Amino acid sequence: MNRIAETTEFNGKKLLDGSMTSAQFQVGANANETISFGISSARPAHLGNNSLTSDNATADYAIERATSAAAASSANDVIAQTITVIGKEGSNTLSVADGDTAAVIASQVNAIAADTGVTASAMTTATLSSLSADGTISFTLQGNNTTAVSINATVLSNDLTNLVTAITEQAGNTGITATLSADKTSVTLSQSSGYDIKIADVLHSTPGETIDLTGSEAGDITLGAATDTDSSTVGGEISFSSSGGFNVTSSIASGAGSLFSTAPNAANVSTLSSIDNVDITTVTGAGDAIKAIDGALMQVDNIRGELGAVQNRFESTIANLSNVSENLSAARSRILDADIAQETSAMTKNNILQQAGVSILAQANQTPQLALQLLQG
Repeated sequence: MNRIAETTEFNGKKLLDGSMTSAQFQVGANANETISFGISSARPAHLGNNSLTSDNATADYAIERATSAAAASSANDVIAQTITVIGKEGSNTLSVADGDTAAVIASQVNAIAADTGVTASAMTTATLSSLSADGTISFTLQGNNTTAVSINATVLSNDLTNLVTAITEQAGNTGITATLSADKTSVTLSQSSGYDIKIADVLHSTPGETIDLTGSEAGDITLGAATDTDSSTVGGEISFSSSGGFNVTSSIASGAGSLFSTAPNAANVSTLSSIDNVDITTVTGAGDAIKAIDGALMQVDNIRGELGAVQNRFESTIANLSNVSENLSAARSRILDADIAQETSAMTKNNILQQAGVSILAQANQTPQLALQLLQG
């Protein structure tokens, strides 16, 4: 791919190496009557997917420790703010309300994707771990469902398989899947649409027994102990994506409830994952590689589309210039035809005058002879 990008040329001009980002072609008789276009680099290092992930809409704020069960919040800590997305197609803004889930915010970003060229996806993850006693554990679980479902499982401190089974049985209602760790001592919960994961009313058959809840960012709380909360909500992460570079800003400062750890209206710039550095040796790497290749294909499609549009403009201009040339040729022919007719008329006039003069002279020469003939008669 590098070789193709570096060697493709036309009339001595490199086309795909990034050097022809601004070209102008004169298409009219007057100055500045030009067609301008550019071809971005098609090198593998410059092709891929641009991405950005929200910072603070997740665990470290969404699962803050409460002093009592009554103080536990049933919503995440996202607060109202204005998000501005500036992408390759343009810019637009969206309004985030208090407690909006990552799923809701991502859908708003996708609703304006035609204006910005930026799409978004959301994911919520949480981990249950650090159970120290065997027994029965129960709690209510809520994801994309409006009514929480009850989870009950008999577990061992070193084997949470039954808990995974109980959560998986309710996946159709909550949209939450459960994955058991290799050592079977922790369970990872995933809500693939980005809805909040809400766990409430945690109870264990062993008095004083607790279980830790950890979100996707650093920080965890203990659920179930008498001095801690028995409920909490984990918010999701938002992943922004585009085939071109972009940036996203928030109207509020870094802190609890903001989507980003930056100053108000500071640009959070996307990062390019190029196909030059794909790694398919891991599941995450393979997923990133697919995104990078999809982004690269979209970029190539955009280049083809831009070239096609310019080609149409050139063809239209060529057709127009052909018509102009034809009209000029016709006008020149009419001018030439008009001159020939005038000269032909003048030549005919001169011929007539010449013939008339010759005729008169001939008659004049015959006059003496006629007089002599009369005298002889």
